[in-house]
Amino acid sequence: MISGKSPLELFEMMAENMIAQAVEESNKYAGQKSNHDFCLKIDEFKQLLCVIFYSGYHILPREKMYWENATNTGTTLVSQAMSRKRYFDIKKYLHFNDNTAIDSDPYYKVHPIYILLNEALQQFGVFAEHLSIDERMLRYFGRHGCKMYMKGKPVKFGYKLRILSSFDGYPFYIIPYQGSQKENGS
Repeated sequence: MISGKSPLELFEMMAENMIAQAVEESNKYAGQKSNHDFCLKIDEFKQLLCVIFYSGYHILPREKMYWENATNTGTTLVSQAMSRKRYFDIKKYLHFNDNTAIDSDPYYKVHPIYILLNEALQQFGVFAEHLSIDERMLRYFGRHGCKMYMKGKPVKFGYKLRILSSFDGYPFYIIPYQGSQKENGS
């Protein structure tokens, strides 16, 4: 099923349900905010992901600089993928879960993505006999109750993830750490 696939094809196979979830919830959220003209399509969301991935590789001081005409900052690759206004509109309404049914889970807004990611990882992974449980920091500088500071780590600020992986590093299951009181493994 996965042999002979390109990295892009593998990513699309793994992320298909997550992308569909994000598109559905983003459109629902725009409607809740009374913007009934906003309609996000799956192809547009993939373009947004491409811009985000590219911006992690080609780093500029401010997001808006990717659409500038200056030769030292602007990138035609990004400006041809989507307009700056559309990019920021999509980011404004980007959601992964329904806001009308919020519960006490601190990761409520992204919880469905973790569920879908874990399903995809298990579907395409080949389980190994030797497994490892480890922690990983996901860089984050914003405000959130679950954000941690870990002295001595390469990534000092962010979310701690607990990961079950094979001996060669393939992740099978990811659980975001929520503090010593509660672990959410669903």
